[in-house]
Amino acid sequence: MGLSQSRNNLLWDSSPYAAESVSTLINADIIEGNGSKLNPLDKVTRAETAVFINRIVV
Repeated sequence: MGLSQSRNNLLWDSSPYAAESVSTLINADIIEGNGSKLNPLDKVTRAETAVFINRIVV
């Protein structure tokens, strides 16, 4: 499975109204998901938050 294919599969876990925003964040390498899923309803760890903020700032 190619990179763009796997990135598109991540979108299935997000709500339809968020698909464009999620796609933008994935394509900008700001969010990656956990394996092949985004798990948007899971709790976020401090480490994950730090990585997210670092990717936005840098």
